[in-house]
Amino acid sequence: MIMEANCLDALEMKSKASDPLSTREREDYIRQINDLQSLVKSQQVMMADLRSTMATMSQSMDSLNKSTVHKDEIIAEMSETIKRLEEEIRKLRERND
Repeated sequence: MIMEANCLDALEMKSKASDPLSTREREDYIRQINDLQSLVKSQQVMMADLRSTMATMSQSMDSLNKSTVHKDEIIAEMSETIKRLEEEIRKLRERND
C-alpha cells in the first residue's frame, strides 16, 4: 500500500514536471506498478519457501552428523574389541605352541 502510494505520488510529480500523461499512459504506468508489486510478492513467497527448505535441510544435516558421530563411535569400539580379541587369540596360540 505504501509502495503504491509512493509510486502514484511519483507519477503525479512526473506528470506535473512534463507534459500530462494520457489516460492510456497512466493506465500502463499503473499496470507496470502492479506487475512489479506482484513480482515482489511472488519473490517474497519464494524466499520464504527457500528459508523453510534451508531450515529443514539444516535439521537433516544435523541429524546426519549426529548419526555419523554415533557410527564412528561404534566403529571405534568395535575396532578396540577386534584388537583385544586378536591379542587374546595370539596369546592362546602362544600357549598352545
